[in-house]
Amino acid sequence: VELGFEFEFVTYAWPHWLHRQTEKQRVMWSYKILFLDVLFPVAVKKVIFLDADLILRTDIKELYDLDLGGAPYGYTPFCQENSREDTAGFRFWQQAWWQNHLSGRPYHISALYVVDLDEFRKLRAGDRLRSIYADMSQDENSLANLDQDLPNYAQHQIPIFSLPQVRMRFLH
Repeated sequence: VELGFEFEFVTYAWPHWLHRQTEKQRVMWSYKILFLDVLFPVAVKKVIFLDADLILRTDIKELYDLDLGGAPYGYTPFCQENSREDTAGFRFWQQAWWQNHLSGRPYHISALYVVDLDEFRKLRAGDRLRSIYADMSQDENSLANLDQDLPNYAQHQIPIFSLPQVRMRFLH
């Protein structure tokens, strides 16, 4: 309360009908995208996820107040600057399967994203993501970066608002 906010810890039992992840990192990725509609109380309107190794050099309130244009969430597009030829072979989103699937849409990363929970619930995005996940998670080679790959795969059905470039850097 001293800083102007309160927090609570939440728990959520993994649904028995949904393929469970066993690797700890993938379990965390699953929770941060698959259960947004049920983890947070209805009174919570928006949430912002920031990776722990991220330094943000902007006012985070601007992200909270940002109009997502009707999309349930906004993610940062991955590497929009493609001028370095030496990195061309590593741009998986511009090759083969991802290039075809995205059809010109950007691939987004999950280091920072904002979720409009009202819109997320209205679009039944949680149910839709869990359904897609149920199909795809049977193949252990799919959803390598689950918290990114799943929303990017589903963006034909569940739109992603591309966040404007913000000044951020990662700690190593």
